Amino acid sequence: MKLFQYLSGPPDQFTLQTAGNFVTAFYGIFNPVNNEFIYANAGHNSPYLIDNKKFEFLDISNRGMPLGINQDENEIQSDKIKYTNKKIILRTDSKLFFYTDGLTEAVNIHEKSANPGLNDFESTQLTEILTQNSDKTAQEFVHEILNKLVLFRGTKEFDDDICMDIL
Repeated sequence: MKLFQYLSGPPDQFTLQTAGNFVTAFYGIFNPVNNEFIYANAGHNSPYLIDNKKFEFLDISNRGMPLGINQDENEIQSDKIKYTNKKIILRTDSKLFFYTDGLTEAVNIHEKSANPGLNDFESTQLTEILTQNSDKTAQEFVHEILNKLVLFRGTKEFDDDICMDIL
């Protein structure tokens, strides 16, 4: 069964509940017996795979369309919108870091520039913080990122939602 199959019923049912917005989603199932992680993606950011003080984006070549995009009926029924599963085996000491784009796109409230992509949290600090804190527990890891984000931002107020999770 496809992970997003339950959301791919009649398109209008979900779209009616999103007030004209779309929703990105990343869904995964982790099996701790064999460290297998099966996942599907509906337009969401790629999680970071952190392993042995190195990090890389998790492969999301299976990235499907975000949920709730109002497409015409013919396109919905076609093969253009698919959610496919991918599978990886995680090493025992590796981590997967999940986040929303509010984290990566946050900018300093005192230094907003005409080109915010050059000085957002992801491009200026996140990768260094991931490397420096990769050996910490999950709780310490997320708290350290949040503390650094608030310092970078200059406030505890944000323009977009921020959600972080770690496996």
